[in-house]
Amino acid sequence: MARDHRLRSVALSCTHRTHPSPPDNMRHTEQSDNPAIFETPHTAAITDGRIVLVADPGPRGALPMLPGGTVEKTDATPEDTLHREAAEEAQLTLTDPVRLGWVLDETGEVYGGVGPNARLRLAARVTAIGPAGVDPATGRPFARLLAAPAQAAALLGWGPPGARQAQLAVETARERWDLPSARAAAIEEIPAEGMRLS
Repeated sequence: MARDHRLRSVALSCTHRTHPSPPDNMRHTEQSDNPAIFETPHTAAITDGRIVLVADPGPRGALPMLPGGTVEKTDATPEDTLHREAAEEAQLTLTDPVRLGWVLDETGEVYGGVGPNARLRLAARVTAIGPAGVDPATGRPFARLLAAPAQAAALLGWGPPGARQAQLAVETARERWDLPSARAAAIEEIPAEGMRLS
């Protein structure tokens, strides 16, 4: 049987929100005895087995990150935040989000010292990558990159919890959406005009 090699994608994301504790059905990759966490959902988008990263060309340099951000009043669920943030930051259209787990951040320094928070990780299939746009929060367009999950975890500096989450994203993409496991290759920038997905 011939294998379809056209580009297919999945997203992994994160959002922020106050939550008394992680949902019971969530797989924990890191745990804390602090019951009050500030939840920050992030999305990893996997295309043909690769994850979509964004890089903000702001004053700190083009640091790679997953599309994601804080839960807003209009977001009823972390999945709503995932859809909105992926569209705003990376012009991604997503379907079928899956919660993968969370990582505890004891200080919240990355968010201006907000205190203990957890970054919720979700995976979702990317159904479209639109033309590049300006991120409403920063007023700048983000670079959009495709990297193998292990490369994404290394670029993001997640350490062992990130490596486990990247592997879980790979397994989810393979089992749920029949997407291949990507091998390390040159990291590719998504063209400004977007990409066609199958």
